[in-house]
Amino acid sequence: MANRFVRPAVAVAASLAYCNLFAAGFFPLGDLPGGTFNSRALGISSDGSTVVGRANSAAGDEAFIWTSGSGMQGLGYLPGGGSPSFANAASSDGTVVVGQSSVGIDFEAFTSTNGGSMVGLGFLLGGSLPSNAYAVSGDGSTVVGGSVAASGPEAFVWTSGGGMVGLGDLAGGLYDSVATGVSSDGATVAGAGQSASGVEAFIWTSGGGLMGLGDLSGGGFYSRANAISGDGTTVVGTSSGSFNPLFEAFVWTSAGGIQPLGVLPGSSQSDAFAVSGDGSAVVGTSLSSPDEAFVWTSAGGMQSVSGLAASQGVTIASGWTLEHAYGISADGSSIVGDGTNPDGDSEAWMMTLPDTDADGRPDYIDNCPNVQNTAVFPDSEGWDPQQDDDGDNIGNACDLVIPPQPVPAARVGNFYSHQLTVLRGQQPNTCTLISGFLPSSLILTSLCVIEGNLTSGGFTATFTVQAMDANGDTATRLLKIRAKIPNCVNCHTAVGP
Repeated sequence: MANRFVRPAVAVAASLAYCNLFAAGFFPLGDLPGGTFNSRALGISSDGSTVVGRANSAAGDEAFIWTSGSGMQGLGYLPGGGSPSFANAASSDGTVVVGQSSVGIDFEAFTSTNGGSMVGLGFLLGGSLPSNAYAVSGDGSTVVGGSVAASGPEAFVWTSGGGMVGLGDLAGGLYDSVATGVSSDGATVAGAGQSASGVEAFIWTSGGGLMGLGDLSGGGFYSRANAISGDGTTVVGTSSGSFNPLFEAFVWTSAGGIQPLGVLPGSSQSDAFAVSGDGSAVVGTSLSSPDEAFVWTSAGGMQSVSGLAASQGVTIASGWTLEHAYGISADGSSIVGDGTNPDGDSEAWMMTLPDTDADGRPDYIDNCPNVQNTAVFPDSEGWDPQQDDDGDNIGNACDLVIPPQPVPAARVGNFYSHQLTVLRGQQPNTCTLISGFLPSSLILTSLCVIEGNLTSGGFTATFTVQAMDANGDTATRLLKIRAKIPNCVNCHTAVGP
């Protein structure tokens, strides 16, 4: 199941409550001392505090952990082993790191806690090395990866209490599976196996076992999952499809199935490596010469990470080429990967995107970036901070709206004036009457005021008002106004004049 575009997946957490720990900016992460300058960031903790990967030290390729306080620190190797070692993923707070380290001619999966010595996880019962750990749950208690079992290469789940347990394989194909991602709670695993159709992405749960995710339509059959969102709803990876025999990044959800993400201009194929905690942002690589790191959102589609930086006011030092994006924090604010620095060396980097309203969601995936997305009109299903009732990609918290409101009754013979309530939007707002009618002699002004001298009454008028803001966004509301005749007790049940 070799695929040169696949890299170990990053585990992310479901919660979006993590705060952006760094000011917006672009941060080269350097290298370990002693070796040829070369580093690669392979993952980031859900809270964005800790970056993990592989760098070149005096001893050779070595797993590293990076924090803003300590910089890049080597994790060494498993006892009795040596170069290379790789750190592929970290728990939500960065305290537990997983990966693989060379022991003799093979690799062994490891965990490292609080930057301490690596602890080998062994291999599946009846099997042998190599074993590789690719992802870890939010609390660090569940590790997933691949090992060799008696029947062949097999995906595994490891816990401290249960040890390493094989997940089997999809039915019908050669026995060959691997687990590459796990949800924050450890309950849902993503990976790839061999089905009757060929190499196929899967998800696994203890209750449902393995379920194949299919592949993109067109071309030969191939799909591989590289990561799963912290909430377990979204899987990303690569698949053959219309680009066959090349590969295209995909996103999978239970509601939408497997969907292609496309490629950047000038590229021929792409691969998705990581996904934010709720599935709203996906990162990966679009292959070209050189390769180019991308970020994808449902609203904005695929764009280069460098282009995203420019649009968000983040400056990348001249001479940098961002080639691969391998990890993303749970809230989507921090992205990590590698690229070519101004000296021509391969170097790990981290980019942090702005969150103007400090609501825990960066501007590029916030449908209301200047106003904290708090409840405006909660509904019976509960409030979603990104709720967008009219589907215009502007969140309710800052979207133009005419809220439900009573309109005072008008009386025949009296001058009437009432200002309708129109909220948010980009000022100024204007109003028009688009259906129904107002009582005779009353008008709706462009300033959203109903006014005039009422000349007839005894009925209730029903009408629809449309408001438009300076950006052309619109909102409508059905309203009613009673036209009263003074001293008439039973004159207000009819509709219309």
